[in-house]
Amino acid sequence: MASGLARVPPMTPVRDRRRSTNTERSRMWDSVIAAADDRTATETMMPVELSADHVEAIEVGFAKPTGRGSRTPLPVSEMVIDTSTFTEFNRRYRVHERLDGGGMATVVLARQHALARDVAVKVQRKDDSPTRRLLFRAEALVTAYLEHPNIVPVYDAADNCLVMRRVRGSSLAALINERTSDKELPRLIEAIVRACDAIAFAHSRGIMHRDIKAENVMVGEFGEVLVVDWGLALSFAPGPDGEWHAPRLDHCPSVCAGTPGCVPPEIARGEREEVGAHTDLHMLGGMLYHVLAGHMPFDHQDRMEALLLAAGNLYPPLAKEAPSAPARLVRASERAMAFLPEERGTIAEFVTDLRTWLGREVARDHDASGRRSRAMPPAPIQIGFKRRLLRAFGIGS
Repeated sequence: MASGLARVPPMTPVRDRRRSTNTERSRMWDSVIAAADDRTATETMMPVELSADHVEAIEVGFAKPTGRGSRTPLPVSEMVIDTSTFTEFNRRYRVHERLDGGGMATVVLARQHALARDVAVKVQRKDDSPTRRLLFRAEALVTAYLEHPNIVPVYDAADNCLVMRRVRGSSLAALINERTSDKELPRLIEAIVRACDAIAFAHSRGIMHRDIKAENVMVGEFGEVLVVDWGLALSFAPGPDGEWHAPRLDHCPSVCAGTPGCVPPEIARGEREEVGAHTDLHMLGGMLYHVLAGHMPFDHQDRMEALLLAAGNLYPPLAKEAPSAPARLVRASERAMAFLPEERGTIAEFVTDLRTWLGREVARDHDASGRRSRAMPPAPIQIGFKRRLLRAFGIGS
């Protein structure tokens, strides 16, 4: 398998790693969850003082048992909101429907009465551990702090809900799946450039996203691009004001979290001392890989196998997965996804490569349209108008 994959520095062979016990392998992925109920972890992962409002904004019965061991979503008409308990939320918002749901939270569409607009409300699971509740609150604080045109804005928050702008459009992942020709490639690359702008801004505030993937980049109906889901964000340095605005990297008991199909090697290996701004750059390169190849770099049905591939940076080369991909974009992706962090370059260099390619594409289209217009003969209506104009001034017959 190694012969068909990207070259990486010498490391323990993957086949030897696969012989490790289930306990050791699962430790790489589950140590964060295992520490969730640890009081020490709870105290150190969130460095800011949190208020204990204990406002549970929504209690929605999204699921009910339908058979032995199975659960299915409730229809919108059966969503339960206890108006007697959650008076404040129901005075300000009305829930319409479910938009999306994941393992840790559910996103619903709601109407904000005061401003007569639709908003997206991210609701945390009611049975989450204390640490997960703190991290959910941290996501609200981080997203609100990072005010940028390409970061989803926060409108309101409580201990277990986050009210954000509703983005009408599609995720970058959906656009990748819907892509039918190379003519759509510039639009996807432009979305990555905008996402890079958002991540670079976060880095200037000492914050890394840590879960950059096509699903977390939304492209609106009018081309606006927003990076969402900052739930795994960490502070690797204080912000310009000297304050830490996210859970601190050096206080995090484990960094092994995210999506196995696109995590960098240092995340997959759990090497906290190697994690930093360059970690996000690797994931940006992986997102470009996803655009070019149509799948994540460490794509595998089994998440532990994907994690092992990520630990060795063993992704199929784009020369094989996307032989017709532009060479400059291939080089940009491969450099950003280098095994060693010091070989990845910077986000600015990565963006320069993408913008250079986009500029050449625009120039090529402009030249092609110019050639077409010069080759076209004058339209009959234009010829007739010219003759009438000359006659009106007594010129010609």
